[in-house]
Amino acid sequence: MVKTREILIIITFFSLWLTNYFEAGSQSILAFSLLFSVGLLHGSNDLQLLGRTFFKKKKTTFYTRLALYLAVVFAAFSLFFTAPLLALFLFIGVSGYHFGEQHWDEYLGRSPLNKLFFAAYGLGILFLLFFLNPVETSQVIEQLTQFAVPKMWYAYGLLIAAGLFAIILPYYIGAKMISPPKAVQELFLLVVFAVLFRWASLVWAFTIYFIFWHSVPSIKEQVAYLYGKVNKQSVKKYLRGAIWVWLASIVGLVVFFKLMEGGNQSFLTIFFSFLGAITFAHTVIIARMFDQQE
Repeated sequence: MVKTREILIIITFFSLWLTNYFEAGSQSILAFSLLFSVGLLHGSNDLQLLGRTFFKKKKTTFYTRLALYLAVVFAAFSLFFTAPLLALFLFIGVSGYHFGEQHWDEYLGRSPLNKLFFAAYGLGILFLLFFLNPVETSQVIEQLTQFAVPKMWYAYGLLIAAGLFAIILPYYIGAKMISPPKAVQELFLLVVFAVLFRWASLVWAFTIYFIFWHSVPSIKEQVAYLYGKVNKQSVKKYLRGAIWVWLASIVGLVVFFKLMEGGNQSFLTIFFSFLGAITFAHTVIIARMFDQQE
């Protein structure tokens, strides 16, 4: 029987193969279509998760949770325009931890060392992407922050994250927290990501990783947490709960872009600022979800 991870590897190489048939512009259209659909959808049930994770024993109204959530999102979004470089560093750090947590939490507990390992793995993924696409990455960062990042920073970030990963992983193997076959599988997966990041464009490579290796598994975990199991009925419930927030996010992004049209901010700047703002709130909520499952 083909396992989920094997299917994801096939999808990854198929998506990479598609780059031979799509120009860069077409890749970007396809990438943003996936980011706007599945990518935003995986964070669109945060209000329901917020109620279950932080207010399970407290009586709060939907509007109270909505106001709290929006306050965090707007504060983070504003940071991208008032202190963009700080916001970018926070976004990369939070995203790296979030990616690593989602990938490894099923196998490891919630100890401080494990959380450091989550961050090392996720940041290693991000800096590997940046290191293998330095020109495109620097262009995006300069649009966001007006700061020209030295390309060596990507190498330094990758070396630090990979070094931590390389130190902690053997300890886990020796402590029998991770089996040798599992470690080999994970190292092979890193090779797969390196091939993907090297040959696909920055946006397309990020999208393939973010959608298929993060968003889809995250949705599965959220469905199991909210409804006890993953089946057709529970997925439908998840989609019904997420659809209105997803639509509101799309409308809000379009409206804000129209309001900012003609200014100095590009669509890419606004989109990643929006994605970053949602990520801050989403990461806290998902971390709390994992804490409660411990």
